[in-house]
Amino acid sequence: MMEEVCKNVFFLQSANESCNSYLVLGRKLALIDSGLSLNAGFLKNSLRQLGFKPEDVELVLHTHGHADHFSADFLFPRAQIRMAEFDALRVSLKDAMFTCSETFGETFFPKISSFFQPGEVISLLPFKLSVIPTPGHTEGSVCFFEKQKKLLFSGDTLFNGGVGRFDMISGSAQRLRRSLEALSKLDFELLLPGHGAILKGRGKENIKNAVETLFV
Repeated sequence: MMEEVCKNVFFLQSANESCNSYLVLGRKLALIDSGLSLNAGFLKNSLRQLGFKPEDVELVLHTHGHADHFSADFLFPRAQIRMAEFDALRVSLKDAMFTCSETFGETFFPKISSFFQPGEVISLLPFKLSVIPTPGHTEGSVCFFEKQKKLLFSGDTLFNGGVGRFDMISGSAQRLRRSLEALSKLDFELLLPGHGAILKGRGKENIKNAVETLFV
């Protein structure tokens, strides 16, 4: 399924176990998370429908370093691949335990071009994505916040109706809770999570319910 959730932002949800991907058509053509390797055909077809080729993607931004979010990166040979340092170093080491690559039957590990920097804002005019560190699911998990358009790309930190696991390597319930508290202070209207359905409105209520359900 491909849906334009706001002008020039496309929600790409495949029918397999892959993560959600998001295509942002700004000054640069950017993809947020690529998914499993078997997601590559779906991504390629989605790009074709919009008049693009995989080679046109200039930037792949990752919410964290699990294989179900990066294994289709091979489709984008010209793109800069970016990730938070903690997770990126483990991807670079081909750490099968941390990345869950064996669990997903994946063998590809992307070459990370650069790490996100503290306080970084990624300019994809007219979009400006603030990188928000949200450790908890993994130590290097991040979200991307577009303040003007009130979009929150939340990876596996926050879902529609729940949160990501915190019992995996480098995960932490306490740090995840603090990350959710930080997200609750953001003014967003559209939640674009790493798995499941998107959520329009009720962002703070969604976070409050998740915290109360999981951390009582």
